Formats: sequence, C-alpha cells, structure tokens
Amino acid sequence: MFWPFDMDDLPKEARFDQEKSNDDECHGNVKNLSDKKAEKIITKQPLHKLRVCVNSEVLPFDFEEHYLKYSDSVS
Repeated sequence: MFWPFDMDDLPKEARFDQEKSNDDECHGNVKNLSDKKAEKIITKQPLHKLRVCVNSEVLPFDFEEHYLKYSDSVS
C-alpha cells in the first residue's frame, strides 16, 4: 500500500529509488528521510488517495478487499 505524494514535499537530502521487488514494478523506496519528516508527509495525505499495487497495477485501496481479506495472514 502507498500514498502518491508530491516529490517537492521531500527534503533535499531524500532520495527516491525505484526498485523491482518480487516482480512488482510499482515498488519504490524513499531513502535518507527521517521518521519525523516522513510522518509529516504521510499525515497530509487523505485516506481516499491510498493505493495498492496488485500484479504491477496501481489500484485504489479497497478496505474490504485488501485489508479484511488478508488481515488474518498479516497478524
């Protein structure tokens, strides 16, 4: 799951790395970003913008489909 965000919100020292992970073309990491600065970016994002990557396709996050369906396997 991820939130799209404006790259201009990242501090200058932060770096975005696109990574292929488990055949997932959507995966990326923000590096050199403190937890405090990440929290500021994340808390500005509305929940309706939450996305999920399924088979390298970006889809809107659906609570019932993506959380409730897999919550037993996560805990």
